[in-house]
Amino acid sequence: MLLVATVAAVVSAAVMSASATAQTTATAPTRTASPSISGSASKGSTLTASPGTWSGSAPITFTYSWQRCNRTGTSCATIPDATSVTYTVAAADVGGTLRVRVAASNSAGVSAARSAETATVTAASGPVNTAAPAISGTGAQGQILTLSQGTWTGQGPLTFSYQWKRCDSAGNNCADASNVIASNTITLTAADVGRTIRGLVVARDANGASTANSQQTVVIAALAVPPGNTAAPAITGTPAVGQTLTLTTGTWNGPSPITFTYQWKRCDTAGNACTDASSVITTNTIVLTAADGGKTIRGAVYARNPSGATASATSSPSAAVVAPPSEPVGAIRLPNGRISVPVASLALPVRLIISNVQFTPTRLAGRSAFTLKVWVSDSNSHAVRDAIVLATMIPYGWTGQPAETRTGTDGTVVFNVKPTTNMPLRNAALLTFLRARKDGDDMLGGISRLAASSR
Repeated sequence: MLLVATVAAVVSAAVMSASATAQTTATAPTRTASPSISGSASKGSTLTASPGTWSGSAPITFTYSWQRCNRTGTSCATIPDATSVTYTVAAADVGGTLRVRVAASNSAGVSAARSAETATVTAASGPVNTAAPAISGTGAQGQILTLSQGTWTGQGPLTFSYQWKRCDSAGNNCADASNVIASNTITLTAADVGRTIRGLVVARDANGASTANSQQTVVIAALAVPPGNTAAPAITGTPAVGQTLTLTTGTWNGPSPITFTYQWKRCDTAGNACTDASSVITTNTIVLTAADGGKTIRGAVYARNPSGATASATSSPSAAVVAPPSEPVGAIRLPNGRISVPVASLALPVRLIISNVQFTPTRLAGRSAFTLKVWVSDSNSHAVRDAIVLATMIPYGWTGQPAETRTGTDGTVVFNVKPTTNMPLRNAALLTFLRARKDGDDMLGGISRLAASSR
């Protein structure tokens, strides 16, 4: 029984092996879509082969062979060493057509197919202009014109050269104004006056040269004559920090319209050793800053006419710019814009001043209490805070005596005054003696003032 089973197993294995071999038999490549060629059939262009579509056992590999044919795609000959998927069209191909032969191979064999022929191969005409050259610059004698290359396509790298043409006013009947040159600029001469100018660009690549012309310029004007200044510019305004100065253009002659730009100069007190206080600008005003304090200011006017010529003229210097006085130590700015200073910062020649007095009510009726408001400032019109203020009513004894009181941040102090029974009820005047001082002053020092209120 064991021997029979072993023989049966061997027979079974042999049958399975034969079956597997039959199932894995490879098939040779078969073309289902022909090869093709893409690209321009012109000298210097690059053509690319597509292998087409193939069936058969994978993997399939492809090799290429380019062929040179006659105009009808027959009488083809293999091109030596042209075995890449791409091919650069040669001069020998001009006038004929090209095909590519593709060989597809796998483990089961090799099959081959050819593409259709290309269009008749043409000689390349050099670069193609896609955006025309353009001329920039001022159309006047003595000025320089510049010619751009424009935009081109071609077999790079591209090189460029230039030629200028002198034409009639409509841009026709042109004659050479220069040879073909490497530079793209030209300086206009007297021979160009009354004419227009065109620029010719010569673009060259591996296939040859092509040209493109610019549009014509405006009619070239005679030698540019700058505007003439007959009256100098002048500065108006107050030369003080924070103020605005204005520069007049002065008076000019020459072709119009004349356009103007301006520049401000910061100079020493004699109007010399000037440095730029602004760039060249289109506005003729300047707001003076702290950097201008103690300096003089000059204004320069630049005049330009249609020929493109420019001239300039400069004003006389301003008076020295007045800088604002420096603020005392401890100065603060109040919401109303006024400066408040501490009384301790005051020193001669600056003095204390009782600048205002106000009774409420202004006319007393009966012996009701009233208020007295006092404003204290200095001789620079600053509000003075922490000043000690004394208010004594005369005749003495008609009211109570308020205590000395310090001024607030705004420089004011308010006294509440209560009349006594000694005050008459009618036909009387109440005087107030006021004195303001700072700490350390003698009681008789400071500043005094009389104020009156009537009944």
